[in-house]
Amino acid sequence: MNKSFSRIFYYSQYTFLEKPKYVSPLLRNKGQFSRVYSSLKEQKNSYLIETNELYDLIKSKKKYLLFDVSWYNIKNDNEYTNDDDNLEKIESSINFNSNIISNQDSNISSFSFPTQSEFFSYLRELLIKHEIVININSLENIPFIFYEKDDIFYSPRIWFIFKIFGFNNVKILNGGLNKWISEGKYVISQNETEYNHNNITSDKERIKHVDQMIEEHLIRNKESIKTNLKKYIYNYSDIENYIAQKKNNKLKTTILIDTRPNASFSSLLLINNKKTKINNHIPFSINIPYHYFINSNQELYKYFTFKSKLEQCICIFNYIFSKYFICYCYFFF
Repeated sequence: MNKSFSRIFYYSQYTFLEKPKYVSPLLRNKGQFSRVYSSLKEQKNSYLIETNELYDLIKSKKKYLLFDVSWYNIKNDNEYTNDDDNLEKIESSINFNSNIISNQDSNISSFSFPTQSEFFSYLRELLIKHEIVININSLENIPFIFYEKDDIFYSPRIWFIFKIFGFNNVKILNGGLNKWISEGKYVISQNETEYNHNNITSDKERIKHVDQMIEEHLIRNKESIKTNLKKYIYNYSDIENYIAQKKNNKLKTTILIDTRPNASFSSLLLINNKKTKINNHIPFSINIPYHYFINSNQELYKYFTFKSKLEQCICIFNYIFSKYFICYCYFFF
């Protein structure tokens, strides 16, 4: 089975807002509910949605799909505790396991890019379990919004997967759940939500409705999905070809980027019974750690946001946007 790399450098129904059902412990009795944050003055990135924008979207009762892609939703590591840190989510959000592919060979990365069948089977499973889908007539143009709790790590991956499979209105919540909580916005109990969803019976009409929406999406986006998979996904054989061409001084407009921390990129690996040292990165790759594009913020909770002008970050490295980028890290495609 081929593992895959991303060819692009990605960067860049309910009325529950009036009264909280559950409030983060750090906010109780601290007078945080009246805190007002000024909106960003910079030009907004169409791939991001700010917390105040999501709040307004929810309050307006417009249709949307909201996914919690936090690390603790990965089934193999799903060890919930009684710690309050694991009990919060934005109401109406759907838990999304970033490890979409199940029952994999143990020798293959758990974060290989999913096939079309694997992705839509998992999406179908999620939508069938949630009543919110009843009010949605089509998957086209409806906002798909992704957030996570502690970092900006899994949400860009899921954003990218949805883009590849034909969804255009996809956004990442800038600052994630921690920023949402720091601003005093309401959250609900994770355990309460899981109990409610686990006790929902998927009736035949809902299953039929979800199947119809997915089928319509696949028919409408058949060619674009095919093009995206060909254009934006690299397999290992492509990387081997890339290395061969670079050795022959070709592909001058293509850059291979390792997005891991510099300590990982610069380290050496010991092979042949620890007698030989080799570089811990793919040949001809350069290192631009992904956290270079992210700001760390500290309120009641620590949260991360994307830097506002990513183009300037790239220009610091003297790389122009007319070039092609192939990106990889340790775990992800």
